[in-house]
Amino acid sequence: MKNIISLILAIAITTAFPYFYSDYSNKERVRVLINDTEIVFSSETGYPIYDDDNNILLPIRTVMETMGATVIWEAEKKLISIQLGEYKLAAQVDAAYYYLNDNKYNNEVPLRNFMDIVYFSPEEILQKMDYNVKWSDYDRTLSIESKVESGIINKIPSAYDLRKTGKVTSVKDQKEIGACWAFAALGAIESVLISQREYDFSEDHMSLNHGYKVSQNQGGDFHILMSYLARWDGPVLEEEDAYGDGETNPFAKAAVRVQEAKILPSKDYAAIKLSVLLYGGVESVLFFEEALLESNNNIYKKENNAYYYKGNAKYNHAIVITGWDDDYPKENFAIVPEGNGAFICKNSYGEGFGDKGYFYVSYYDKHIGTENVVFSRIDDIKRFDNIYQSDYLGWIGKLGYGEESAYFANAYTPRHEKETLEAVSFYTTGEKNSYEIYLVEKFRSSADFKRKKLLTSGNIEYKGYYTIDLKEPILIEDKYAVVVKLTTPGTTLPVAAEYYKKVSWLDKVVISDGEGYMSFDGNAWDSTEKTYDSNICLKAFTKTVKK
Repeated sequence: MKNIISLILAIAITTAFPYFYSDYSNKERVRVLINDTEIVFSSETGYPIYDDDNNILLPIRTVMETMGATVIWEAEKKLISIQLGEYKLAAQVDAAYYYLNDNKYNNEVPLRNFMDIVYFSPEEILQKMDYNVKWSDYDRTLSIESKVESGIINKIPSAYDLRKTGKVTSVKDQKEIGACWAFAALGAIESVLISQREYDFSEDHMSLNHGYKVSQNQGGDFHILMSYLARWDGPVLEEEDAYGDGETNPFAKAAVRVQEAKILPSKDYAAIKLSVLLYGGVESVLFFEEALLESNNNIYKKENNAYYYKGNAKYNHAIVITGWDDDYPKENFAIVPEGNGAFICKNSYGEGFGDKGYFYVSYYDKHIGTENVVFSRIDDIKRFDNIYQSDYLGWIGKLGYGEESAYFANAYTPRHEKETLEAVSFYTTGEKNSYEIYLVEKFRSSADFKRKKLLTSGNIEYKGYYTIDLKEPILIEDKYAVVVKLTTPGTTLPVAAEYYKKVSWLDKVVISDGEGYMSFDGNAWDSTEKTYDSNICLKAFTKTVKK
């Protein structure tokens, strides 16, 4: 068998080629990870298949667009063009070569077609685009990882604009309502999804249904928006809950499911740019007052759509970073900053603001890039059937034992006779995390934790919310417990939890709906409801086994 792996490009063409489909649901299922995030395949995107030489083939439109690429198909020429960051790939079906940034290379596996899908080999090509491609026979996983140290992070283009690649949705107007945080979050999510479908999500539903004791005019943050998204209450479509009428539709259902959101480190501009390239828009913050819109001032220069604030006021406005220009002249700002460079940002003040809703924010601005969220995994609603959770309001505070590591667990009873456990999710409260995930079957009491079975382990770079897919689905027919050991260097409280605080923005928290546990060493366990009056932020996702 050739040591080569091929991908499928889901683009309509006419030539046929004798490949056959594998059964994606059986034990031969192939998992594909891009920077540790699993791609979810469907009948629309195409499933992994094998060719006559038993090479693994994957749908490249889904794969490449997940990596942040733009894909164009010219039917008459049978020519595929792909742009990923500074790399431009051009190749024709059946040709024994391809072009990468105008350099010609031989291709051991020429592009082929089967059922209107184009196949190509990523192993050599993606290596040249600063990615590693690795295959694991043990768990049948294909991993595509950016070469962070020497690769793409050092080859980020000096200028980039999602508007030029069509990866932004229309500019909206929040009007007199203080829902900028919802506009920024949903604008970023829409940007990530636009290569699959152009969505228009409801800011009204997010800002009126998050569950916190915060009015629509009082703003929001990562904890508020992520609790709403993580429990599958949204995002819902704008057409199901229109903005600005002061009412909400309690029957609206989420159109997609946000399963991962990374909080990027403060002022890490390389991480922000890389996220824009790989995923789409990144939510960030500014200090902004409406008075700045009226005339030129020392913060916002209208004629250049240029913004730069260096004062000490706290940030109060959220926007979407959609690009950057390292050479944007510092002279374009009302007050000249230390150097050139600016982020291109999408605002929520309508197209009458700035350049049809966009403006430039100096790299030297006080707040830009300090609080950043990228929604790096968004699943189809068919990916999982059931969600098990007790943390309705999500990450309110942190628990731990004064050390960087702790075990935490939730016990759940399946709603159906047979289900398969597919994934679990949890928050990370710091950076450079490592985790281990365990399962306890037929769980009855904390004494059963001694039977915990390791399912998978890994590392998570950033703070945020993450869903970890299991290597294989596990049949569940009885009460079970999922367990996570999390290590977060630099913290003494690594476990995210939901509990009540005597603060104005938090209503009563329901503790009676969960069965959570925490342990210092994995042997002696505390009930988090009884001991800490808290729910553990740990969810489980299953699929129902149909009779």
